[in-house]
Order: sequence, then C-alpha cells, then structure tokens
Amino acid sequence: MTPTGLTDEERQIAMLLACCGAAVGLMLNFLAHLFAPAACTAFMTTEFYACGPPAVIATVGELVASVSIGVLALAAEPSVLRRDGIVDRAGLAAAVVLAVLLPARLLIAPELVSRLVACAWIVLGIWLLQRGALAMPGQAGHARLLGATVIAWGLAQVLDEAPRPLPVGGLLFGIAFVVFALRVLRSRVSSRRAPSQQGSGWLGDSLYALRVAAVVLFGFPVWVSSTFAEPLMGDPAIRYQVVNTTDHQVDFFINDPRRAHSIQVAPGGTRESGTLDTGTYSVVATAAGVDVYCARVRASDLRRLHNRIVVSDAPASCR
Repeated sequence: MTPTGLTDEERQIAMLLACCGAAVGLMLNFLAHLFAPAACTAFMTTEFYACGPPAVIATVGELVASVSIGVLALAAEPSVLRRDGIVDRAGLAAAVVLAVLLPARLLIAPELVSRLVACAWIVLGIWLLQRGALAMPGQAGHARLLGATVIAWGLAQVLDEAPRPLPVGGLLFGIAFVVFALRVLRSRVSSRRAPSQQGSGWLGDSLYALRVAAVVLFGFPVWVSSTFAEPLMGDPAIRYQVVNTTDHQVDFFINDPRRAHSIQVAPGGTRESGTLDTGTYSVVATAAGVDVYCARVRASDLRRLHNRIVVSDAPASCR
C-alpha cells in the first residue's frame, strides 16, 4: 500500500487510464485546431478562442489532457505526499491551475491567459521529463521526448509577442502521446510474457546506429517543424495585403532597399503579394518618387494586423 492509498497494481491501472485519458484529450484538442475554419487559426489565439464550437472542443480536450496528466503524477509517484516530492506537487498544482485557466480563456483576455496556460504546460512537461521517465522506465525515452517537446512549445508560446493558436505541444504532440499510451498499454499486456532474445551484438549496434542517424537526419527537422509550426523545407514565406488609403497611386516596397521591385496600388485599392518571412519588414510607399509612408513592421505586429499593411499620407514617418 502506497501513501496515496493505492496498491501497486491499482497504481499501474490508474497510470494506464490516465495515459489513455491524456491521449484522448490531446487528440481532441488537435482535431479541433485541424478542422477549425481557416479564419480562426490563421493569426492569433484571440481569434481562435472567439471561434465558438472549435474553441470549446479544443478547451475540453486540453482540460481532459491536463487533468489526466495530473492524475498520472498522483498515481505514478508515492512521494507526492512527502516533503521531497516537489516535482510531483508542481505537476499536480499545474493541473489544478489549468482546470481554472482553460475555461476562463474562453471568456476573458485569451492572449494573456494563453501565456499562463503555456507556463502551466511547461511545468507538466518538466514532470514528464523528470518523473514520467522514472514512473514508466520501459518508455523513459518516449516520456522524455514528450516532456522536452511540451517545454519547448510552451516557451515559444510564452515568448511569442503574438502567440498563434497551436495544439498543445505542436502539430504532432497529440499523435506522439497516443503512440506513448499505446506503448504503455502494450507493455502492461505483455508484462508477464517471457523476454524475447535479442539479436547479435553487431546487428543490434548496427540497428541502433541506423535509428540514431534517422532521428538526426529526418526526425529532428520534423520535430522542429511540428513543434514551432515552421515549414519543413524551403524558406518560410508570408502573404500580405497592401491597402492604399490615399487619393493617389503609390509604389510599395518591402525589404527592398534598392527599390527594384515595386507593387503599384491604385488610390483606395488593395493588392496582395508575398515575401520571405524575415521577422522584421522595412516598408516604404512612394508617390511620384516621393516617400509618403515608411514603417518598420515586426512579424508579431503584422500578425495582429491580419497581414494587412495600411498605407496613408504620412511623409513625416520617413524622416
């Protein structure tokens, strides 16, 4: 009997159920983002959590996942009630905080609350990274990968000046957690089977080397792309609109110090174009060769403006 009042057998069953619950919740959160209208997911969390049913479904899934990981922290380590169980206590506290913050995000300050939610997920990621590996030694590597992923995703969300609406842990985290839960289930089912014989030393070493090479060459780029929502191949690019609010035609330049490639926008007109995603954009609009509008726009500012750059008669901005 452990300090939680559960036998070892009951603890193992509780951990399995908690893993399955977290997997279901994370997949629900992922699918809500995946099938939400494009207008809800194109820019910021503010738009997504005002998007009705997709926002509610994503919140329910995230709530189920966070509570399940909290139950996992409670069931996995008997030290949770002891003085030295700091990580376990922090994991439980993060689950409780998420239970309060997630419904609140649907009603008030979604951008601010999303940062607080990401902080709580970082704590849960630390638990997965440290305690999850100890609680499930057969899946230690997988647990550490999940923990590192949600920590990296959470830090990116906290530091992003205009956080984007992404599933918890990134685009593939929910799928990876489902695989983790299935592996825990399989290990539970096959725990009484006799261990299989391993292959010869050279064969085992060769297969391990191939796995490491595959992870480095293919797995790491996919991990970065899915966790931070960056393109897997090629240079990232953005689409934007130029809105001319003046009464004369303007030539618009973006990140073009030589002014070799202009976009001509008619009075009161709108033009769409694209450019490489450089993080910061220097924009200039001219009329008859005279600078009438200048600005330096950050990627976060552009996202807040829904990728629309409004040109007005403001020659003072070019001085």
